[in-house]
Amino acid sequence: LIILQYGLNTISQKQLDYSHYIKQFGSAIDHLRSSIGSTECLLLGVSDRGTKSNGAVVTMPAVRAMEQAQLRLAADQGIVFWSTRAAVGRLGGIGKLAERGWAAKDYTHLSHRGGKELAKQFLDAFLLEEKYYDAIK
Repeated sequence: LIILQYGLNTISQKQLDYSHYIKQFGSAIDHLRSSIGSTECLLLGVSDRGTKSNGAVVTMPAVRAMEQAQLRLAADQGIVFWSTRAAVGRLGGIGKLAERGWAAKDYTHLSHRGGKELAKQFLDAFLLEEKYYDAIK
């Protein structure tokens, strides 16, 4: 299994069209596949990235646009997608994580502790899918 993750640092406040991202990342995935054969890929979606609005930290609209682009990319490529943004949301969102010291005050980058909590969510989801797969095979 190859886990792919790329996109958070390409987001900007005003950009909502990520079709160029899909094209370039799709080409990279095609190249990987031609090199690795039948190995499966999983795309980790973009994490939460916040901005202040009326004193509150809210998710940048570009994050949702990027996640939608990544979902299209995963569907087009026939690979599994996991929503990192939704997982951060289950932990309270990037603003809450920053308050706890689990993310930087730039409302973008997770700290070691935040990464650890996110990794737990990913592993739980992965193991749940493994149980489901084992049950149906």
